[in-house]
Amino acid sequence: AIALAAKQKAKGEFGDRDFELMESDPEGSEQSTEEEPESYFDLVKRFTTKKQLPAVDHDRIEYMPFRKNLYVQVKEITNMKDHEVEDLRRTHGEIKIRGKHCPHPIKSFLQCGLPDRCLKIMEKRDYEKPFPIQMQAIPGLMCGRDLIGVATTGSGKTLAYLLPMIRHILDQPKIKDGDGPIGFVIAPTRELALQIQREANVFCKACNLTSVCAYGGGPMGEQLSALKKGAELLVGTPGRLIDVLTTSNGKITNLRRVTFMVLDEADRMFDMGFEPQIGMFLQSTRPDKQVAMFSATLPTHVEALARKVLKKPIEITVGERNTAATNVTQFVEVLDETQKFYRLLQLLGEWQEHGSIIIFVHQQKDVDEMFTELLKYGYPPLALHGGQ
Repeated sequence: AIALAAKQKAKGEFGDRDFELMESDPEGSEQSTEEEPESYFDLVKRFTTKKQLPAVDHDRIEYMPFRKNLYVQVKEITNMKDHEVEDLRRTHGEIKIRGKHCPHPIKSFLQCGLPDRCLKIMEKRDYEKPFPIQMQAIPGLMCGRDLIGVATTGSGKTLAYLLPMIRHILDQPKIKDGDGPIGFVIAPTRELALQIQREANVFCKACNLTSVCAYGGGPMGEQLSALKKGAELLVGTPGRLIDVLTTSNGKITNLRRVTFMVLDEADRMFDMGFEPQIGMFLQSTRPDKQVAMFSATLPTHVEALARKVLKKPIEITVGERNTAATNVTQFVEVLDETQKFYRLLQLLGEWQEHGSIIIFVHQQKDVDEMFTELLKYGYPPLALHGGQ
């Protein structure tokens, strides 16, 4: 398809509008209006070459100094004996620690030095006590430490880094025209990126900060416009982040002021092949930044990279390191083909009142057939497949 598009363009078979739709680089459309058309090989190269962030020579940049350690441990936590600390960690999700000089876990959000504006929001939301990962990760990050957090999905990891990040941003001089973000969160999917940004936006608004989400499938123009106006916190997916950082030769936004960087669901990002992009983000940001990596599991290759790029990190594990969620129970029944549907009806009768149910089938036609059959038995479902 790329080769055909390139040939057709070289022959002048596409209109200007057609080519603009094919070319995602805003500067590419300007090049396409030149009098001499690009050669077939130039076009193929442009379509197939992945965008790269230019390497940064940090020795030639005079970065603004910043404080990492913003944590003042309250007396109640400081006075805890070692056995009390261990008991607290053991009785709250089996919190395990690796690394030296890890601060004691907190028991309340009031003990971690958050701004009053953030505490009021948490009070309105009835956030009474921190989850296990928050108990240990918040003081660890407030101390300015690099951190690896391992906990299952839905365990409160997002707030565990967003709250320290907002406190970190508030401690720094306000951004000026031409400045990029201070806090930088990378997530593997647009759904997760949007979820993080929604949560961040609640606290950012209360603190007169701006957050922006850059994700594929969303309106690129709106995202670029928001970034150009200035944002203290940037959340995004790897591919779209590369796009916005390379648009107009990097004049829209930049990473020069990033001092707090988070890789959320790092294991998924590596499984999806984003390691090169992550490497570019790490190289493009100042070497003395604070970095946190959160993950549901910690495979060997992810841990190896974490040890390479994080400086003397604290590792916090809630539960087991490399297992799937233990709060999910699976039952497997092996049945003849003729028995499966009637067993499904039995299960629907038993479980429908407890909440939503998802049924997976093999092919698109099976979805349509299942939809029709369930309607006959009084279970109106929603059918969803790629052919709709």
